[in-house]
Amino acid sequence: MHRLVKEKLPRHLAIIMDGNGRWAEERRKELVKVVKRMEEECKVAMRNIRRDANEQLKTAKKDKDLSEDDQFKYQDEVQKLMDKSIEKSEEVVKAKEKEILEV
Repeated sequence: MHRLVKEKLPRHLAIIMDGNGRWAEERRKELVKVVKRMEEECKVAMRNIRRDANEQLKTAKKDKDLSEDDQFKYQDEVQKLMDKSIEKSEEVVKAKEKEILEV
């Protein structure tokens, strides 16, 4: 895109594409930041789900619906699921980052 055209466009439109129809470097870096922010929001949501699950397990134990051994067993399972989910999330973000930054 010619410099004259870029100067007449609003900033958020001017940086989207370079002259060859590819994402401009600055825009790619901004997109990576957006993806990482989305990943962090996903992790926070998963932590909230884990907290809620653990609270339900504690309540079930308190109400004598669950033994203490079962509570810890299920909490361990919840943690393992969390670890796998976070690992998968990180893999997806790394792949997306690589895709975005690819010229």
